[in-house]
Amino acid sequence: MKLSIIFLLCAFSVTAVTATKVYKWVDKDGNIHYSEKKPANQQADTLKIKAAKPAPTPEKSEPVAKTDPVQDADSETSQQRAEAEKTLAAADKINQQKLCQQAKANRDALNASVRVARIDPETGEQVRMSDEERVNALQQAEQTIKEYCQ
Repeated sequence: MKLSIIFLLCAFSVTAVTATKVYKWVDKDGNIHYSEKKPANQQADTLKIKAAKPAPTPEKSEPVAKTDPVQDADSETSQQRAEAEKTLAAADKINQQKLCQQAKANRDALNASVRVARIDPETGEQVRMSDEERVNALQQAEQTIKEYCQ
């Protein structure tokens, strides 16, 4: 999870200069994704990265200083990067909340019932969990809660 966030930050920092549109979509598992390319067969919202606001014009009595175009581009890039980081932080917070809720629901389900079943990914059939599997699932849910519920 943290590695994917770092990857996205790097991707946004490299493409912040040229990117004007960012696509946002939610996959079938409820995870939020961002990309410069529109996903195939998926409904996506288009986010536009706002350009930096122009600096206020100096009053006539002040001397006008020449600006360095390279410095202006750097400030726009850093502003776009900061905005992308804010967007990613907000998305990360939403994903953490979802993971926290899922982990709590898993823990509650594992604790509430004597017999717990899971779906076998290979056959798609319902299989009862052994006591050892149930303990492992509880430990994993508790670890996820510690990691994402703060």
